[in-house]
Amino acid sequence: MATRDKQQEARARPEVGCGRSRARRLSSGPWMLLAAWGSSLCGCGAIPTPAHEAAAPAEPPPIEGGALGPVLTPAELDARRLELARALMDEPGWNLYSTGGDFIATPVDDPLLVEGARRRIDAMRDRLARELPPPAGSQRPAPLLLRIHPDRDAFERAGGQRGTTSFWDAERGEAALFDGGSTEERQRISWPALQHILVHEHLGTTVGLEVVPPWLLFGLASDCEALVLGADGRLAPPAEGRWRALARETAGAAPPPLARFLAFSREEFEGRNEFGSGAYRNLVLAGSLVAFLREEGPANLLGRTLTALQDGEEAPAALRAGLDGTPVAELDGAWRSWIEARTGRPLPAE
Repeated sequence: MATRDKQQEARARPEVGCGRSRARRLSSGPWMLLAAWGSSLCGCGAIPTPAHEAAAPAEPPPIEGGALGPVLTPAELDARRLELARALMDEPGWNLYSTGGDFIATPVDDPLLVEGARRRIDAMRDRLARELPPPAGSQRPAPLLLRIHPDRDAFERAGGQRGTTSFWDAERGEAALFDGGSTEERQRISWPALQHILVHEHLGTTVGLEVVPPWLLFGLASDCEALVLGADGRLAPPAEGRWRALARETAGAAPPPLARFLAFSREEFEGRNEFGSGAYRNLVLAGSLVAFLREEGPANLLGRTLTALQDGEEAPAALRAGLDGTPVAELDGAWRSWIEARTGRPLPAE
């Protein structure tokens, strides 16, 4: 969203009281992968959505809820707010906040928490819409509701899987995470979890997670976790310490061959592969690959790759399409050189 109404720059105000979150763990199986990393959990559930009661006026002006936010009429936005209020008003202690085209619900009485979440939702929407623009004609079916639980215990009681920090419920249009409490813990836990889960929500609602290979899904989420919000409202890489995990995970062994890494199935990405490359290591490597492609590749490389995936290309061929036919073997060497430059040491011999 290139521009914002000045009112949206002001601190978000509570809309209505609501209570204990009913978000639940929605799946196991492949999503258990994320629990082992202490990262975010996404899933799908099923719950009927009440019909909007408010009627839209004739030819109303649209409201832009961020660059990727849903385009809603004023009546539709009000109807969604009332819908959420009806669903949550029997849960005393929570407050509902509007933020652009999305909503935040939390029992934590801290305007800084709500404002911090609002600013990061806006910044992530803007970044993802530029880097991975949704296909023509697609838009999110409803505004996102972000539930922020007061602590990890409350998050797990509400359905968050032990060891994870967030999850996304596709059917309900809800994401959930928990408040780290202090400024430092929000920077360490809450905001990375929010930025991670918004990647899953973006890809899931625009193209469908089933077409996105693990290296792109988790690489983009891992890369976005580390971004820091600047005074200009944009997310950018941290000034220092960004490549410590990459240095650790490449100290004992070189990455798998890129063509093979791109083709990893979910199970192989979890660690069941011939290279002995475990889940966390693959997450770090995928994040480095996304960062490398963003820094060294042509403009809109990831978006073009995603389009090729939607068209049915396998992962290596899709990346070649985004690179205008550059051989993956050539890209492999450049990626390894990039890792050596970022970590400050040569990769081990294969």
